[in-house]
Amino acid sequence: MPRPAAIAPELLKHLPKKPATVFYPFEKLPVPEGYRGRHIYHVNKCTGCSLCARDCPTGAITMVPDTRPEGQRTKTGKRPKIDLAACMFCGQCVLSCPSGAIEMTGDYELAAYSKEEMNWIEVED
Repeated sequence: MPRPAAIAPELLKHLPKKPATVFYPFEKLPVPEGYRGRHIYHVNKCTGCSLCARDCPTGAITMVPDTRPEGQRTKTGKRPKIDLAACMFCGQCVLSCPSGAIEMTGDYELAAYSKEEMNWIEVED
C-alpha cells in the first residue's frame, strides 16, 4: 500500500486538469452523428405496408388496427406498434420503410416505470 505522502504529487498533477466526467442530469454530452435512439413515427406518412414489422429482427414491431377516423387511416387499415423494451435499435425498420414514416432520433433517455410507457413518439405532420 502506498504511503499517504506518495499520493500528494499525483494529486497535485491532476488538480489543474478538467474533470473527466460531467454532472449528468444537468449537463449532457452531445450525441454523436448517426446515433440510433428513440424512434419517431410519422402517422400521416405511413401506408400500412408492414415492411417494418416483417424486417424487424427481434419482432418488436407488430401491426395493430388503425383506430383513427375513416379518412385518416392507412391504406391497409393497420399501423405499426413498437415495443421499445424488445427493440435492439438496429435501424432496420427505418431502412425498410418505403414512405419514410419511421426515423430515429438522438433521444437516449428511455427509462420508464412500466412497459406501456415505452413506446415511440407519434408525430402528425
